[in-house]
Amino acid sequence: TEDVATTVDLGQYVNLATHEYQLFGSENVGAGKLVELSGAPMAVLSPASDWFGSDAVSLFVAPMLNSIQPPRPIESINSAPPGPIIPPPVPYVEYGFYEFDVVVAGVNDPPRVLPYLYAPLSTDEDIALYNAFDVSTLFYDVDSVLTYSVASETGLTAPSLDQANLLSAVPLPDESGTDIIQFWATDGEFSVVKDMDLNVYAVNDLPYAEFDGTLVRTAEDVSAEVNVSAMFGDIDSELVFSVNGSANC
Repeated sequence: TEDVATTVDLGQYVNLATHEYQLFGSENVGAGKLVELSGAPMAVLSPASDWFGSDAVSLFVAPMLNSIQPPRPIESINSAPPGPIIPPPVPYVEYGFYEFDVVVAGVNDPPRVLPYLYAPLSTDEDIALYNAFDVSTLFYDVDSVLTYSVASETGLTAPSLDQANLLSAVPLPDESGTDIIQFWATDGEFSVVKDMDLNVYAVNDLPYAEFDGTLVRTAEDVSAEVNVSAMFGDIDSELVFSVNGSANC
């Protein structure tokens, strides 16, 4: 299975009492030797990270040098009559070379979160943030196509993604502060989330008039009082009022 090492019993190919063996892995599958406490020769097969598919490993088997015996008993050699010493012939040694197909079954790897490499997210009060960055650059999946979504944790802004996964966010009117934007990625089975701050900086809003147009009337030589503060408003500042009179008032 992908990313999982496994052991294979080589007992039918190798006799550790008389043979030596060597394993040869491939680019995608590593092969190592392991001798269990029972003395059984084992191969440890380790697929490369996130790899799956078919490949092959090889096994080479040869007799140990001290396991090669003369072709006839030592006694018969020592009891031979004097004469030229004819060395025994080199015994026939059989070597074994085997190749095994290895099939690694793939599994669905979960998405991973990548570092954010852009400038911090920020905008001014009442100013929408458009096409800030591609959200897909926050995530990685080795074997699946990801689907992305975005949400605001605090509700200070209304974030959204377009078809190109570009982030936009619209702050609430006349609101400022720090919003937490949650970015989600899913492959259909696994999901991951990354939180990021979006700073909405306060700006000084203009005063506004609330005067309804009603005329102020009074009689001659009779003064009238007018509540000027009721005619104006400001959502983020305390107003200071002044009045410019005329020649008649």
